[in-house]
Amino acid sequence: MNSIRLTLAKFVAKQQLVTVRRPFGDEMLEGCLVGLGNEFVLLHNMECGFRLHGHIAVRTSDIRDCRALIKNDRIAERVLKLRGDQPIPLLPISLDSIQELLPAVHVAYPLVTIHTEMRDPDVCFIGKVAKITDKTVTLDEIDPAAKWSRTRRFRLKEITRVDIGGVYEDALLLAANQGRPQGKLQKPAR
Repeated sequence: MNSIRLTLAKFVAKQQLVTVRRPFGDEMLEGCLVGLGNEFVLLHNMECGFRLHGHIAVRTSDIRDCRALIKNDRIAERVLKLRGDQPIPLLPISLDSIQELLPAVHVAYPLVTIHTEMRDPDVCFIGKVAKITDKTVTLDEIDPAAKWSRTRRFRLKEITRVDIGGVYEDALLLAANQGRPQGKLQKPAR
């Protein structure tokens, strides 16, 4: 096991607040590591204002550095504790491959965000998983106005990151359901 995987495993066991660095731009991900598989690691995302919301699955092979988050005398840990905000793993899902991750996530979360950062690190695609094969996933995309825009297919091997249940996805879901926050996405017939 390489040193990054050992570090990730240690942080997952502690559900440690971490900073994850990857080779795509200057972005750093912050949150609690809550799962580790053969191909992906799962982070309970910490957003501005020290709130845990949504999860991010990233390929372990893309991680360049992972360190315990120690910022401003551990203010993040203190604020999370004061709010009673604790890291939560997703439903039992496999992080061993993208072929196993997407079908499991798609059942519980109507919208996902797919990143193909090797192609373009500044672009993501949000939508409902429509179809999964051994080599591709088809996404019914939703635009920033919560309107269905197009269907797009991605090669699974190009997916570097999947965002699940984040604030933005929740807002799009609410708008697409016209204020009805419950249950499944109400997708109009084509």
